[in-house]
Amino acid sequence: MISEAFLTRDYAIDAAAPLSEDDVETYLAVLVRLASLDGFDVAEESFIHRVAASLGLNADEEARNAHKIAMTPSLSTSELVGRVHDGGLRLCLLRDAYRLAAADGSVSDSEIRELGVIAKALGISHASAAAVKAIALQEVRLHREFAQMVKLVRT
Repeated sequence: MISEAFLTRDYAIDAAAPLSEDDVETYLAVLVRLASLDGFDVAEESFIHRVAASLGLNADEEARNAHKIAMTPSLSTSELVGRVHDGGLRLCLLRDAYRLAAADGSVSDSEIRELGVIAKALGISHASAAAVKAIALQEVRLHREFAQMVKLVRT
């Protein structure tokens, strides 16, 4: 069962809500669309594959499916994001969108604009979006610091 515990990274959640296949597909499609704005960077592609794998999915297959949805010209980002209804999942999506945008070490102007569209479409207040952004960027920084520590211990 795929559940929100994987996305919140809180594996102690009691009765974590299961995620539907549509929720997961849409979640990944939003991330793929964001990553494709400036061309896929290796770090961004890897991030999307890790999200899919953490959900117990076939990363390559799910990434291809998400790419098909994300590249549908008649589907706006707002419409795509609008498919996500659960409030907690919406916050997780915004957090992962910020983490994805920062995965390659810089956030481009087009990514900043798209992140604004995503936050607005999710119906997340400016204050909450700013808090999610701060948490996401701190997670990125802490992940990089920890990876560096692991690397140093191995050398």
